[in-house]
Formats: sequence, structure tokens, C-alpha cells
Amino acid sequence: MKGHCSSYTHVSPYKTASRLAHRQARLPLRTARPPTFWAILILLSISHPLPAETTPKAPTPYEALVHSLTSETTVHWIEKPLPFPLLIRQNQSTKKRGTAIIIPTSGHHGNWPGLIRHLRAELAKTGWNTASVSLSTEDPERIANTYRYVFQNLEGPYIIIAEGDSASTALDQLEQQDLTKTTTTVLINAKHSETLNQLMLKHKQFIIELVSADNPGANAALLRSTHMSQNRSNNHFMKIVPGAHPNFEHEEERVSKTIRGILTRMMGP
Repeated sequence: MKGHCSSYTHVSPYKTASRLAHRQARLPLRTARPPTFWAILILLSISHPLPAETTPKAPTPYEALVHSLTSETTVHWIEKPLPFPLLIRQNQSTKKRGTAIIIPTSGHHGNWPGLIRHLRAELAKTGWNTASVSLSTEDPERIANTYRYVFQNLEGPYIIIAEGDSASTALDQLEQQDLTKTTTTVLINAKHSETLNQLMLKHKQFIIELVSADNPGANAALLRSTHMSQNRSNNHFMKIVPGAHPNFEHEEERVSKTIRGILTRMMGP
């Protein structure tokens, strides 16, 4: 019987493996490069984006005021025309002299760093209550409401201390109040205007005017003093403070001592 014959070639597995190894050896060698520094940084920035750079938010005027206050101050809110804080600091002395209403220049709050803050503290140590108002602008109604509240709720006699461009408004609103309640008005670096001149001539109570020698309004203040003298006004006292900075920076104790000295001479020790 004839068998079916087929051709068959036996290939050793060892040879097959050898051929595959030889073929792979001829292929170009490809190795993974290590990632560069910049590639790593890009990957990190994608997976962990950097927070957006932010500018610290400036405190609002009220926030700045609150942070500046100490435990000696009581904040009373006057509701009209819009709610605003009146800072009250009670007398810390055994003497009782009355109440000082402090009106800073417009744009400053009632505990403004420098002279205003220093006066609040020093007057309270020497027999005065202090009531200090905050002004965003020259606000006649706010000043008038401050007068009304203080005259009704804090003990007199009363002195008014007005700074810068608040001087005219402080005098004008005072003319519409009961002037018998006040004894003295202190003007500090009052902003010159014809309105101020006229108000000072009409004012019946004593006016103390303190002006920094370096203040741009010093010459106008001297002319105003001369004008007051020519009109035989005996209720005006002016003192030019020599060598002082335009707004009495770093001269707070000197100015405070001057005011306290004048008030002591007028009202007794």
C-alpha cells in the first residue's frame, strides 16, 4: 500500500528563537528619555494650577476706624441723615470740665491717627468728655445732629474743636444752636474762605485759632487775624506754631498742651 507522502521540514525551536533574536538586534534601539525639568513643571502646572495672584483688600474707612479704637471708647450711632458713628470717650480724671466736640477735616474718621486721636486721649485725662464725629464730606446735617445729641446727653460746658475744611461748617451750624451752651471754639489749620471770615466776625463766643507756620493757609490766617482786630473783635486769639509740619505731624503733644493751657487759663485749673 502506497502511503501519502508530504514534504515536511523540521525546524528546531532553538533556531527560531535565534533568528528572532537576531532580527530584533538589527532594529534601532529606542529607549525612553527621562522627562526634562520644564516638562515636569508643565505637568505640575496642569495638575496643580497656581492660585491667582491677589492684591490685599484695603480696609473700608469704617473697618479702619473700628480697628483703631480702644476699650475706653463708646460708639454711639446717630441715625440721621444716614447712620454714622459718634465716638464718645468719658472723662478719666477726678475733675469735671465738660465735653469737647471734635470735628476732623472732611474725609477723616473720628479717631484719625495723629492730632485727632491724641486730643481725644489727652483731653479725657484732664477732665473732658470727648465726642468725635466722622466726616466723609463737609456734612452740615451730620455736624448739627452731633451738636444736638451732645447738648442733650453729655454734660457741659462745651467746647468745639474743628480742623481744616470743617471749620466753616462747624461755626455755621453752631450759630443755629443755643450758643449759651458753648464757651470756646478751637480752629486748627482752618481752611481759608470769605465765608469763614464772615462767620468768625459774627461769632459771639471765644475763638482760638492754631495755625502751623508751614501750612499753606498761614498767611491768610494772619490777614484774618488783622481783620478781626480792625473790627474790634476781642474774642479771637491766634497762635502761629513755628516749625510745625503743615498738618502738625509729630507735633501732637505740643498742640495739645497749647490747647489745654489756654482752656485752663480761661476756665480755671
